[in-house]
Amino acid sequence: MSALGSIVFVVRRMRPEQKRQLLLSQIALIAAVVFELLIPQQIQRIIDEGIRNEDVATIVWTSMIMVVFALLSTAGFMTASWLGSLVATETAHRIRVGLYDKVTSLSFGDLDRFRTGPLLVRLTSDIGIVRNGMMMAIIMVIRAPVMLIGALALVALETPSLLVPTLGVVAAMGLLIGVIVPSLNPLYAAQQERLDRLNTVLQENLAGVQVVKNFVRQPLEIERYTERNDGLYSAALRPARRIAFMEPSFMTLLYVAVAVALFITERSGAGSLTAGELATFFNYLLTAMLPIAFLGFVLPELGRMGASLGRFRDIFTTQAEVRESDDPVALDRIDGRIEFDDVCMHYLDEAAHHGETPVLDSVSFVIEPGETVVVLGATGSGKTSLVHLVPRFYDVTRGAVRVDGVDVRDARLSDLRRQIAVTFQQPQVFSGSVTHNVKMGKPDASTDEVMAASRAADADAFVSALPDGYESDVAERGLNLSGGQRQRIALARALVSEPRILILDDTTSAVDLATESRIQRRLAEEFTDVTVLMVAQRVSAALNADRVLLLEDGRLVGNGTHDELLAESALYRSIVESQLGPLAEVENLFRAAGPPPESR
Repeated sequence: MSALGSIVFVVRRMRPEQKRQLLLSQIALIAAVVFELLIPQQIQRIIDEGIRNEDVATIVWTSMIMVVFALLSTAGFMTASWLGSLVATETAHRIRVGLYDKVTSLSFGDLDRFRTGPLLVRLTSDIGIVRNGMMMAIIMVIRAPVMLIGALALVALETPSLLVPTLGVVAAMGLLIGVIVPSLNPLYAAQQERLDRLNTVLQENLAGVQVVKNFVRQPLEIERYTERNDGLYSAALRPARRIAFMEPSFMTLLYVAVAVALFITERSGAGSLTAGELATFFNYLLTAMLPIAFLGFVLPELGRMGASLGRFRDIFTTQAEVRESDDPVALDRIDGRIEFDDVCMHYLDEAAHHGETPVLDSVSFVIEPGETVVVLGATGSGKTSLVHLVPRFYDVTRGAVRVDGVDVRDARLSDLRRQIAVTFQQPQVFSGSVTHNVKMGKPDASTDEVMAASRAADADAFVSALPDGYESDVAERGLNLSGGQRQRIALARALVSEPRILILDDTTSAVDLATESRIQRRLAEEFTDVTVLMVAQRVSAALNADRVLLLEDGRLVGNGTHDELLAESALYRSIVESQLGPLAEVENLFRAAGPPPESR
């Protein structure tokens, strides 16, 4: 995004109050520049009329006028800077809030493509770049041309013989900036991309520090981080070299301008200059060059801001992969019937194109309200992808998923997801108390409801044993809890929301068999009218389920009860025997477990 485009992009998104502050800052800035331009004239008067004629009164009076102009100019610049700071800070704040709102509105597939590390850079580093760029733009974008035009006009008025060399040096500086600055924008974009890559490595290593230390991967990960950091260093040097070239070039042009101006004046026979005129010329020459020099440093910052705003625009203009229909169907209270009708699903790649191989292919089944259905299959068979289609975290690429006969693509998303609770493979807990974590499922839940959900998730005993019970602090990412404890808090969060459909994605993988059995028994006893769709790795979860869905390479290859699949599916028998032993022992185990509750 160009420098001008960056400014327009931001101004259009300002609130009316911000636009008024921006306008006032520019008025104050113009007034400050006018008073600043009047100061060299007073210096000339002091030299030519006061010092030359030894007129003390003129010196004192003119000096007082010059001080007043300086104070007024300073006041104008201070006002402009203060208002500019308000506008820039508020703009950065609004962009940060808007960006966060947009990110939270994106679907799972969109977040998969943007990735966490680059999103964090956008919400932190890029926001800071935009604030700094806005601050510099507010101060310099209007100030520079006003100073330049005013200085050239006064040079033409006071020392017309020096206008041509002044214009020449200004043109040379403008040409230099015109050559260097446009080349900086892609370099800054590349620099931010390198920062994305570095941040991704940093985030992965901080999140997986136990794995890194366990496998003594520190040297390799340090090497990996250093490689990305060196890439960022190289990317940052490229624009820095170009900017470093500008300052000495400007000073050289200044010295050349002075020499050429004096030479041309003497050769042209225009007469000698008075000391005051010479001082005034130097002041106006500097005044004319300063805005160009300022622009030389401001425009690269605007280029950085443009690169960051371009990255924001990528997010702001992204249409969520999963969007609510224009006329959504309200779902007041669902019964919990789930139907998959010839479902095919592909994940999108980074270019938002469907992958070649479907994750799910021609999957069809029906789950009646109140049933408990277990989904089994090898790793990568599509179990998690299947259950994520029910709350519409992703969309099908063919067929339909229906809840109570309504295609989930036609349902109001808030109604659908409010009645479907999901526990994920990697249980996410948040810093705060245990109560805070459980109440995320139902913010207005009472203490009794929180404790009842925790008992059903077999979490009450260990939570009560914590130093402050339910008010005990949970560390960042739940590092002060075991994996099984985190899973049970996540399950309690799901249960307290009183769902009509409960999706358990390998929720009990980190607990022992006895704990898993207690959880399953409580779910069967206390949530009899809730449809339960459970992804499991352990066959033991299927023993008392109403039905088992067996997936292989994204296709449904088995749909029936435990006994039916034992008799009909060689794949299911091999899974059972690999986990529980010979079939004779499995049958004894199944008989010992007893029949499922009648309500199932």
